Amino acid sequence: MLRLSLPTKPYWINLSNGVKLQVRPLNTAIYEAAKVKGFRLAAQATQEHGNVTEAGGEVSGLPDLDDEDGRQGLSQFLFTVALAQSAVIAWKGVLPPKGKRALKISPEGLRALMSVNTMAEDFLIEYTRPHKEMISEGNG
Repeated sequence: MLRLSLPTKPYWINLSNGVKLQVRPLNTAIYEAAKVKGFRLAAQATQEHGNVTEAGGEVSGLPDLDDEDGRQGLSQFLFTVALAQSAVIAWKGVLPPKGKRALKISPEGLRALMSVNTMAEDFLIEYTRPHKEMISEGNG
């Protein structure tokens, strides 16, 4: 038996370094859409990377996209960014590179935040926690 006891209203999750994110409740549609988007964007980046290198150019800042692990890593990162962009509606504790004022939330800001490995890991753990706890309880 499984007791459906998931959040139904936005709530706050705590990440490291005093960062807090207010998120929409997670559901399968949001999760799967982010997964598909991450996979699609990684495939697109791989294709574009190939086009640039075939033309004699170089691409920096990406893992080795000729390697399956590199493509999977990029896909996971892009999934995390897409999930954050779909879920996060407010944040606290995120500052611009210089200054003491809070940074306004934006898709670019969320991408930058998820580019910090510990933030991305914390976000995935904390955002999916209610679902994992519900399933692990078994409730029966």
